[in-house]
Amino acid sequence: MILTSLRLNNFRIHRRLELNLQQGVTGIIGHNGSGKSSIIEAIKFLLDGSLFYGKKEEAITLGESTGYVSGDFVLNGKTGTIERHLDVGKVVLQYDGKTYKKATEVKELWDQLLQLNSDIIDKVVIARQGQIPLLFSGDQSIREKVFQRIFLVPPTEKFRNTIWKDYIKQAPPPVPEEDIEQLKVIIDGLNSEIADIKTELQQYDLLTDEQIYLIRNRIGFIKKCINDVERSDTLQADIRTLKKTLEGKEATYNGHIARLSSVDINQIRKYHAVLLQQQAAFKQKASLEAKLEQVKLPYSKEEYDQLVLHLDKLKEEKEEVVKLIAVNTADIETYKAQLEVAEASNSECKCPLCESDLQDFSVLINKLRKKLADAHSSLQTNNTTRKALLESIAATEEKIGDYISAANQREQLQKLLIQYADIAFDPVELQEVSNAIGEYEELEAETNKLKLEIQKLKGNIQVRETELTNLSVYDEAGDPEDELTELQAALDEASRVSQLVQQLKVNLQIKQAEIRNLEARIKASASNKERNKARDEYVATLTKVYDVLHSSQFPRRLILSYADLVSEYLQESLQSFNIPYTAHIEDNFKIALLDNEGRALPAISGGQEIQVGISLHLALHELFSQSFPLLIIDEGTTHLDADNRRAYFEIIKGLRDKNKLKQIIIIDHDPQLAEVVDHIIDLDKV
Repeated sequence: MILTSLRLNNFRIHRRLELNLQQGVTGIIGHNGSGKSSIIEAIKFLLDGSLFYGKKEEAITLGESTGYVSGDFVLNGKTGTIERHLDVGKVVLQYDGKTYKKATEVKELWDQLLQLNSDIIDKVVIARQGQIPLLFSGDQSIREKVFQRIFLVPPTEKFRNTIWKDYIKQAPPPVPEEDIEQLKVIIDGLNSEIADIKTELQQYDLLTDEQIYLIRNRIGFIKKCINDVERSDTLQADIRTLKKTLEGKEATYNGHIARLSSVDINQIRKYHAVLLQQQAAFKQKASLEAKLEQVKLPYSKEEYDQLVLHLDKLKEEKEEVVKLIAVNTADIETYKAQLEVAEASNSECKCPLCESDLQDFSVLINKLRKKLADAHSSLQTNNTTRKALLESIAATEEKIGDYISAANQREQLQKLLIQYADIAFDPVELQEVSNAIGEYEELEAETNKLKLEIQKLKGNIQVRETELTNLSVYDEAGDPEDELTELQAALDEASRVSQLVQQLKVNLQIKQAEIRNLEARIKASASNKERNKARDEYVATLTKVYDVLHSSQFPRRLILSYADLVSEYLQESLQSFNIPYTAHIEDNFKIALLDNEGRALPAISGGQEIQVGISLHLALHELFSQSFPLLIIDEGTTHLDADNRRAYFEIIKGLRDKNKLKQIIIIDHDPQLAEVVDHIIDLDKV
């Protein structure tokens, strides 16, 4: 895979950063704090979704709430883009013309395309700052941990503690085992006791359930016979009392029926309805008379007639005034026309009306003007008179209307009262008829109640007579008490024997249950013996695993096994750079340098450490990620002097010339970086 571009949005110190990447060796330079290592961390985040340290939300630029990293790449001849977000779990992958947004789909396809896990990316593809010198410094335990991390050997102490805490320590305790032979002796004793109980049971002759049932039925019958003798006298006395009460109720009932039959209640109710109608009509008549009393004539008939004459006179006067108003209006129009003609003929000496000679034309105009003013004054006076007449007419008509309305109401009420002229009503008679109906209904209700009581008494008598008929009678010649005593004694003896037999059977079941329990204990003891054996083997196996996983056992052996294989790849890398010595990883995790004759070099310089460290990283890259042609080195010249830095850049130059890795990204401060890279990205100028 080749990264072609990288975009950082609110990632660490980079708010907006876009880098174009190419094949070959790319150097990233910039002053301290410019965010060079953040770019390497962004590439790691893009590849595996994890950071060098902290949580994703902590990588968002201070003061911002969202952030993401995206990059374009070429893989298997096809272009693609991947984008990961810091604030949410969003990841988007575009590849081969398709877009994937579901996290599970993206992870499945991305893992398939990269064929790398997070550990290989973190330990092999990326050579972090200060990692290589740790291979040559510190004591053996430090070097061992570095190799364990580089070789992807899982830490076993945590797993070892889990085995001890969750498995060995939590192993079930041994289950108890019993003496099987002793249990068998106890079973033999119980079998002997069971045989004795069975022999004793054979000595008893128990009544059958059917026999006991017949005895109990006979006892119940005899007791009922004894009780029914007393019950017979009681029932006969109750029947006599009930019949006597019935005779009294029937006599009273028949008397009520005779009284009810002597009254024609339907005729009385019809007459009652007629009286109610008369009462309603009488009330209506009184209401009409009260209304007639309330309606009063506002004037006398003479006053009404005078109002009518006065109204006619007012209307005549109004007609005269209307005629005068019409005359005034006509005069005004005439005078206006004459005045207009006169004013238009002001220069002539003849009268424009009669064509007579005029000495002074202004006299004519003033005369016309006075006539016009008099006509207006007369019109105003007549209009005022007309208005006053109209108001008088309206007031008079209102008075006449009030009289006519009252007269009409009184006339209508008087016509209605004529219909009730012959109405007569006696309230005393109505009360007497109402009382008679009430007394009849009370007697009728009491009669119905007596009827129900009579029916109930007859039912009670019938029930007691039936009980008397069904009373039991003793069917033997002797005394029932003697037979009852004999039968009860037989039943008590049967119960005693039954309880004794039942107790023996219970003891028998207890003994048999004890035998079954002992047999189960024998079986369980045999099973527990096998379980304890398996448990001991399980704990022993876990203990061996626990011991093997000690840091001095399996992890060290695995690292040293890796070391032999890695040493071969390491030697190939050293030879490819024409380095005149060989390297070997020893048992104490030291990297020994040997000359051509196989002798260990007395000391290793910083430059040699870098050469061996880079070669070791390339060997690991060759071993773990052959199909992933990307290598990232962060600050490889840290703590190196000038000569060793030159040796370091010679190695980088060799990597570039061999073109085995398609893309190498290097972060460094040294100016020599510009001489060995194909491309430079200066963060100070971006």
